Amino acid sequence: IWTKPSSILKIVDRHGQTIYEHTPEQREALSEETAYIMTNMFQTVADIGTGQTARSVYGFRHPAAGKTGTTNDFRDNWTLGYTPDVVVGAWVGNADYTPMQGTTGLSGAAPIWNSFMQTAVQQLTGGNPTPFNPPSGLVTEVICAVSGTEPSQWCPSQRSEYFLAAQPPLSKGYD
Repeated sequence: IWTKPSSILKIVDRHGQTIYEHTPEQREALSEETAYIMTNMFQTVADIGTGQTARSVYGFRHPAAGKTGTTNDFRDNWTLGYTPDVVVGAWVGNADYTPMQGTTGLSGAAPIWNSFMQTAVQQLTGGNPTPFNPPSGLVTEVICAVSGTEPSQWCPSQRSEYFLAAQPPLSKGYD
């Protein structure tokens, strides 16, 4: 949901009476289906991409989506990730903007993110986190992992992906 920024949310006088209360202007920024497809992509990053260290090394086992990042000159790094219950970002860097030595998003921010998430998910959900549930309006299609199209006989490997029902993958003629 997109919300128009506002600097004044509420004004109360010295007697506790509300003089003004902001009514936020909101609208849908993405459809629920598009947001889920994006989350599914970020789950892949967390499971088998740059964020997999949070699972393999630091032991975070709950469903999560996220991304890590490191500046080219190692001045700072970050890990941002979420579950349906909580969103957390961790940043690591030097206050004087000097490069860090041998620290990436995986070795700097990811352990901090992981530690916080392990505790937060346990406290918020009692160890029973909410799963990412696909909304109606999506279909699962088998695609060629290389081309992203329906697989042809030349496709070396396949995988399943979510698609908007009205926007299936390209036909195998494009593989």
